[in-house]
Amino acid sequence: MLLQFGAAKVELGMAIVSCFIADREPALMRVPPGRLCQSMPAWVLTHPELKTTERVRVCVWHLVDGIKDREALITGQQPSA
Repeated sequence: MLLQFGAAKVELGMAIVSCFIADREPALMRVPPGRLCQSMPAWVLTHPELKTTERVRVCVWHLVDGIKDREALITGQQPSA
């Protein structure tokens, strides 16, 4: 993805880049502008033996809450600042 992102920045083609990354790059634009691409699921995985430990559970819930709080930014519905 990094190579595609770099190539798109110097106008060597198009790339599929997460909105919260690409929206911060003034040289890039959405194609077609304003249209959102299909989203892809994200998973938070843990080792089966660690999923019940308190510190892993707290970490997973922190990650999930952070993703939910920033859902509009991650999905491209809210432009990056």
